Amino acid sequence: MPVNIQPTAFVTDTGEWSKQADIVTFNHRALTAHQWAVLSELPEYERIGYVLAILRSEDLRYWEETE
Repeated sequence: MPVNIQPTAFVTDTGEWSKQADIVTFNHRALTAHQWAVLSELPEYERIGYVLAILRSEDLRYWEETE
């Protein structure tokens, strides 16, 4: 799956914002229900790495074995 990482400024409809952040965009169906659940439990600083690993079909044990 192609991965699009783009540094950008953003504001979301939930009020989150950043003047500069690396944004990864992907189809929401790229993650399973289990992966979304794992993502919601991860610390913020680990979430982008987890999503990138999923999109790149890399080993997920680092994140998923710590549940």
